[in-house]
Amino acid sequence: MTAHRNYRFDEFVSRKCYALDASFHLKIAEAGKNINLWKLLKQILEQIYLRHRIEGITTQRLKDSPLEHQGIFDAIKERKLTKAQSIMRRHIAKGKKAAMVMIEKNQQFYEF
Repeated sequence: MTAHRNYRFDEFVSRKCYALDASFHLKIAEAGKNINLWKLLKQILEQIYLRHRIEGITTQRLKDSPLEHQGIFDAIKERKLTKAQSIMRRHIAKGKKAAMVMIEKNQQFYEF
């Protein structure tokens, strides 16, 4: 028996993707040179990671998110602030919607 059989592949991929996603968001905050914002975002991301079952993120969201990140990165690189803000707003809205769907699907794991 090999070691990887102890893990669900979808759980591993989701956690790896989440770590990359969190890293991207923190780099954007770091580039803004606002240490308080960076600290707050880091704390929020840690809470999300610890509290929520991220394995429930849809594979479509895992595919879309990096494309959105690339669009944000490209807009910033091109110094197109309005475009970057627009893409960021859509990215946040889609992420929020995906999180709410995930929470609703896994409602039994939460104490409210």
